[in-house]
Amino acid sequence: MAHRILPLAGCVALTFAIAVLLGRPAVQPAMEAPLASQVNTTPTVRTAPVPAPDALSTKELASLQRLHGFYLAQFEDATGRGLARLPGIALTMMAADEPDTHWNVEDFNMIGAERHDPPVVYLKRQVRSHHTAKNAPHRAMNRFETAAISKLPAARAAADIPARWRISPEDVIVERQSNGDVRVLGAIRTTKSCYDCHATKEGELLGAFTYTLRKTTRQAELTKKLLQARPSTSEPTQGF
Repeated sequence: MAHRILPLAGCVALTFAIAVLLGRPAVQPAMEAPLASQVNTTPTVRTAPVPAPDALSTKELASLQRLHGFYLAQFEDATGRGLARLPGIALTMMAADEPDTHWNVEDFNMIGAERHDPPVVYLKRQVRSHHTAKNAPHRAMNRFETAAISKLPAARAAADIPARWRISPEDVIVERQSNGDVRVLGAIRTTKSCYDCHATKEGELLGAFTYTLRKTTRQAELTKKLLQARPSTSEPTQGF
């Protein structure tokens, strides 16, 4: 029986050798198909990159500096002392860079830096005249505010501080967001009127105003207010 198997094995070896010499591919063992549970059927999702916000123009930056100067003037003229003046500030639109375009104040708050480490943000819409720095409603600074206030000079010489309504570019930090809104943080510095409450020198940083602004037109804003004031028409009306 053994003498019959040997010639058969020799024939198989000879056949394989001839196939190699002739350049024919050797027969590979069949691969098992992957199981259905092993197949990744999750589609590849490719998200488009978010475009960088457009930089603000020179005219836009100048209008934002004027806006901060206007709010500083309101704060200085308001009745009361320190934080008690915050409720008296009116959220007023300010002309922007083009005819009939305005900055609409979506949010406005005050940062207290002198008596807080880290600084805190006092909430304009919740602070009342009886509140003090210890019990006034406040929140922590957000990413923009934390980065912006660190860029403000800690002190400036009194002679370097511009006159009322004229704000130095170094005292206003601006960032346009991806949705088109603009974040602004403007310095509040010690003036002679602050000496009664603050043991700081003229020109030193007391805090900042923080704004969220949206550019609009006066006509668009008036239309929005009219629509909001319009009475609801959801109730059925009587027919004739």
